[in-house]
Amino acid sequence: MLNTTMLREKFIIHEDDGKTEPMIAVGNRIALPLVSKSGRVEERLVVRGQNMHTTLRMAGMIARTFYNDGPILHRSPSFPWGPNWKAWIPEYEMQHNDRNWIAVYSGGRAIFKDGAYHPFLDIIEQCDARNRDEYDRAVSIAEAAFNQAGRGVRIDHQTTIAMVLGAATDKSRIGLIYRNPQHSSTFNFVIEPGTGNKTKIKAANAGPHQILMHAAAWLELVQLAVAAGFYKAKRADLIADLPPVQAVQNRLGKLNSEIENFENMYMTGYRPERPNMMDLIDEAANYAKGIR
Repeated sequence: MLNTTMLREKFIIHEDDGKTEPMIAVGNRIALPLVSKSGRVEERLVVRGQNMHTTLRMAGMIARTFYNDGPILHRSPSFPWGPNWKAWIPEYEMQHNDRNWIAVYSGGRAIFKDGAYHPFLDIIEQCDARNRDEYDRAVSIAEAAFNQAGRGVRIDHQTTIAMVLGAATDKSRIGLIYRNPQHSSTFNFVIEPGTGNKTKIKAANAGPHQILMHAAAWLELVQLAVAAGFYKAKRADLIADLPPVQAVQNRLGKLNSEIENFENMYMTGYRPERPNMMDLIDEAANYAKGIR
C-alpha cells in the first residue's frame, strides 16, 4: 500500500564569489507515492517539515484521507488543508514550538504551507519535479539553474535516513533511526495479523496512516525524553529554551498512552527491543551530568 523513506536534510549553498555567507536550509522530507486499493488511481505528494514527528503526522493525515475518501488533488470542492491540519497537529506543538512549519508539494508546487521555512526547499522540489522525480539529481539540476542565471553556486547536500516504511495489507514493517545526545539508535517494529486471545481480538493490520502516526509518536517521545533527562540533571544551560517541565511530562504521558493503545489494538513486535521511556530519560540525564 505504501513504501517510502523519510530523510533528514541539510543544504548548504555556497556562493562562488567567496564573499557571501553560505545559506543553510534544513528540514525533513517524505515522498508519498499513493496508489488506490483498486490500483487505478495514483497521486504523488511530498511533505517537508521542521521536525520528524510533525512531518510524519502530515503524511499520516494525507494517507488517511486518500485511502478512506479517495484522491485528494482534484476534489470539488478542494480539500480543506488548513482546517484539517489544525485538527491533526497536537496542542502541545502549537503552544510550545513557534518555529514549526510544514509544506505539501504536488508536481514541485507547494499546495499547502504553514509556517516559515527556507525558500530554497521550494526550488529543490521544482527541480525534482522537472527531473521526473529522480530526487538524487535535484541538487545538480538546482546548481545548473543558478549557474545559467549567472549566479554561480555550489550546493552541499547532507542527508540521513530517519524512517523506512513498507506498509502492506497483510504485514507492515517500519524502521526508525533516532538520535539521543550520545549516539544514534535504530529499532524496527512489525505489525501483522493476530489470532487474538480470550480477552481481546487484535485488528488484522494497521493502515498506513495509523503506522505513520505510531512512528510519529515514538519519534516525539524520544525527543521529549531527552528534554526530560536534561530537566532531571538540572542543567540550567540545557533547559533554558525548553518548554516548562510540567508540559514536557504531560506530553510524554500522552504519547506513552498513545503508543500503548496502538499496541493493544494491533499485533506489534519490536526488534531489537521496545525502547523504554525511563531508560531514555536516564540516558539523557547521565549525558547532561557528564556520565558516559
